[in-house]
Amino acid sequence: MTQMNNEAVWPAMRPAAGRHLLNAIGKPGSRTSVNTHAILPGLSVASSVALEALVNDGASVYLDPALAAEPLQEALWQQGAHLTELHQSDVALLTADNVPALRALEGRNVTVIMAVPSLSGGLTLRLRGAQISESRAIAPQLPMNLLNYLRERAANHVDALDLILTCGDSMVSLPARVDIQVC
Repeated sequence: MTQMNNEAVWPAMRPAAGRHLLNAIGKPGSRTSVNTHAILPGLSVASSVALEALVNDGASVYLDPALAAEPLQEALWQQGAHLTELHQSDVALLTADNVPALRALEGRNVTVIMAVPSLSGGLTLRLRGAQISESRAIAPQLPMNLLNYLRERAANHVDALDLILTCGDSMVSLPARVDIQVC
């Protein structure tokens, strides 16, 4: 993979990034593989593609402190994104263990991109809702605190967030309108 942090990355990635993300969102819980050689500094291919598709001129982006390296901040700034505080963001790039940030975003129209260790081999998540004909089961490897958050969210009928889980060159979309049951 080629890691780039200049403005030439974004225009080249934008059309393909949008198609990959729309494919993932259109099929909640389905694994979408992306193919690109350009990635943003410090991010996986799938996280780069999701962020690229969601960031446009004027987008408010929150970067988890663990991910907020200067080259990534510079790449976002070059595209007109506004790096902002969590409560002001349209898009949040979080680590999988940053559940306090998820709780702080509840009730807002925010898309959260989270890199996880793997999109398979974890506890089963049963998905139901819009765009899923019956139900769908996925098993991403998630930290226990994130699994607990998903359980609480379902039990308390919390206003959900749009989650995009990424690992390597693959992503899974869990839109707010999908009910998630941790099995």
